[in-house]
Amino acid sequence: LNNRSPYETFSFYHGEEVLAKLKCAPVAASDIILKPSLLKK
Repeated sequence: LNNRSPYETFSFYHGEEVLAKLKCAPVAASDIILKPSLLKK
C-alpha cells in the first residue's frame, strides 16, 4: 500500500466521492487496538 492506509489507497483509486456515498471515514492510528486477545474465540 506504499505506506498508506486502506482508506487513503481506496480514496486515491476511487475518489472521496465514493467514500462519502458509502459513509466511510478514516480512523486515526491511535484509535486502532491490535491485540491477540481480540481475536480469540
